[in-house]
Amino acid sequence: MTNKFTVYSKPDCPFCDKVKDYLDNNEITYDVIDITVVPEGRAKLVDAGFTTVPQVFTEGDEYFGDCGTTISKLS
Repeated sequence: MTNKFTVYSKPDCPFCDKVKDYLDNNEITYDVIDITVVPEGRAKLVDAGFTTVPQVFTEGDEYFGDCGTTISKLS
C-alpha cells in the first residue's frame, strides 16, 4: 500500500471534506490539489474522463478511487 495520496478537490465539496477527514482521522498522508486554483489539476481529471471530485491518486500517480471507494479500500 502506498504511503501517500493526492486528493483532487474543490472548496465546498462535502465528499471532498469527507475523504480528507477520513485520511486525517487515520493519519494517512496526502496532498491536496484544488482544481479551482490549479488548472493543470482540473485538466488532468477532465482528460482522464472524470467529471466529479474528489478523485484520489496514489503516490505513483495511479488512480485509487473516489470518496466512497477510497474509504472502502482503506477501511
